[in-house]
Amino acid sequence: MSLWKKAENVYTKYILGVSEDGNELSVKIPYNKIIFSPWIQLYKHIKSFFYISFPFVFFVSIISSLLGMSYVCRYNNGFEIASTHCSTKLEIYIVNMIIYIIACGFFAQIWKNELEGKQFCWRKEKTQYKTVVKFVLLSFAFLLINMIPVVSLFILYMRNPNPDWRIEIAFFAVVSLGFLTPFICMRFYALFSYVFEKRTPPQLWIIWQRSKGNLIRIIISLFVIVIGMLFCFNSFYYHYAKFFEEMKNNWFASMGAELIYNFFCFGFFCVFFNLCQLQRQYFSFPKEEK
Repeated sequence: MSLWKKAENVYTKYILGVSEDGNELSVKIPYNKIIFSPWIQLYKHIKSFFYISFPFVFFVSIISSLLGMSYVCRYNNGFEIASTHCSTKLEIYIVNMIIYIIACGFFAQIWKNELEGKQFCWRKEKTQYKTVVKFVLLSFAFLLINMIPVVSLFILYMRNPNPDWRIEIAFFAVVSLGFLTPFICMRFYALFSYVFEKRTPPQLWIIWQRSKGNLIRIIISLFVIVIGMLFCFNSFYYHYAKFFEEMKNNWFASMGAELIYNFFCFGFFCVFFNLCQLQRQYFSFPKEEK
């Protein structure tokens, strides 16, 4: 087989998403489904969400308070609250983030069973610790990959321009490829759902083929989630600021804000995980459960 033929096969299979027999491998998620379904799933199971998430919300709230990462530390007078200390150390922030991701991993296992209609009972719930470890590692992998644009921006900002415009354009084109990595990652969010499956996930190129033509749909869905987060968190921050001014030196006011904030965080995590579940359902092959 000639080199040109091999290149053509790679383009047809991995870029166009067409198999050797000419069949389309990709499947498109309807716009209304990918935008609204993650929110509808949370709404349908809202009572179960509060029941399932409360132990995790309470746990991360206590840990954050002990580590000095309380929500009230975002306010300038957060130090004035009795029994509350605030830390600005990077290592403490990283530890708190790791604990938060671990809690999300345990929560996601139970939430997935809830979405699948399995009866939930705290005493009978079995925790797969290996699954949580995989979830944490995958989360950090996605975080690192999504930080590549920051590295690219830093390189472009710090370097001295080359007098030769051809070298400058070539360098800019190569480094700027880093800005595309978050958009590539979006097509692989189904991996978060596959982590909690009991079967081996498909190869990455299969997910790449199946997700062809869905990038704009995924971007719109994530944009709606981000807008929802900005609206809720900004509203909570400014509305609580007035209440916070009147409740200085009150530990209960601090913990109340922490609990509400973490309920919001787990709620939006649910919506994101629902999106991952939806991608897995559509990007799986017909022989897999849909």
